Amino acid sequence: MLSGNMLKVLQLIDEGKNEIGELRKRTRLPAKMLERILDEMTKNDYIRVEKERYSLTEKGNDVLKKSRI
Repeated sequence: MLSGNMLKVLQLIDEGKNEIGELRKRTRLPAKMLERILDEMTKNDYIRVEKERYSLTEKGNDVLKKSRI
């Protein structure tokens, strides 16, 4: 199960807030905490990073949809 912060990050990425600076501003999380969240979600295949931009994987999309139900 993903934490509330992780779900918030997934939602922001889905909305197009996909650079770390934007995510820091929007989440107001400490930089280290946000980096840990992004690393963990990348390792667990919820998100991917390309050219410093994050995007949802199929698994991340599925989790986000289920959380909105």
